[in-house]
Amino acid sequence: MAGGAVGGALGFLCAGPIVAAAAGAGGVLITKALVAVGDEISDRILAPREKARIGATLAISADTVRKRIENGDPPRQDEFVDDGSDHPPIEEITEGLLLAAQRAYDEKRVPYIGRLSGNLNFRPDLNTAAASWLTRLAQDISYTQLCMLRLELENVQGEPLRGGRIENKRTKGPAHAAYLAEIFNLYQRSLINFGDAAVFSVLDTNPPAMALQGYGVHLYDLMELGRIPKEDLRPIREALS
Repeated sequence: MAGGAVGGALGFLCAGPIVAAAAGAGGVLITKALVAVGDEISDRILAPREKARIGATLAISADTVRKRIENGDPPRQDEFVDDGSDHPPIEEITEGLLLAAQRAYDEKRVPYIGRLSGNLNFRPDLNTAAASWLTRLAQDISYTQLCMLRLELENVQGEPLRGGRIENKRTKGPAHAAYLAEIFNLYQRSLINFGDAAVFSVLDTNPPAMALQGYGVHLYDLMELGRIPKEDLRPIREALS
C-alpha cells in the first residue's frame, strides 16, 4: 500500500527534528506529531491488516511532508501545529486520518488518506474546523467516489463522460445503479454539482454534467486524486456509457 514511500518516510522520521529543522519550527512540529501519534496508535491492539493500513498511511504522510520540504514548500506554523496545548490539532487530525485508514476495507483509499494527512500540513488557509471536516469526509468516502471525483474533473479538463443518465426511470443494471448512487451521495455532501440543475434523487443525476465544487476540490488537491490509475476508472466509464 505504501510502495516507495516507506524508505523516504523511515529516513525522515528516524532523523526526526534534525532533518525537519531545515524547514524551520513548522517542520519540527509536524515531525514530532507524526512520531507521537504513530507511537500511541501502535500500542493499541490491532489486527495485522489494520497495522498495515496505519503503517502505510503514516509512511505516505511522512514521505509527502519530506518531499514538500525538499521542494521548498513552507510548512504551516499556525495554531494547527502548535496551539500551546499538549495535544494540538495536528495530532487530533493525524489520529483521525490514521483511524480512517485502519477501518478502510477498500484499501485502495489508504495512499490517498496518507497524502491528505501530509498535505494538510502545508495549507494554513484550512483551519482546524476545515481539517476536521476533511477528516470526516475521508472516513466516509469510498474509493469508488474518489474515482468519481477524478472523473468529474475530467468532465471539464480531460475526457468527458458521455452517458449514464437514467432513461424511462430504469437503470442499466446493478453496476449502473450503484455508480449513480455514489454520485448522488457526493452531490448530497455538496462535493459536486450539476451546473444549474436541481437534483432531487438518483433519477436526476447526469454524470456528464457533474463538476467539482467546495470541499470536493480540496479533496482532489490534498489527496492527489490525479494519481488514481486510469484502469480503475475504466469500469465506471463502461457502466455509465
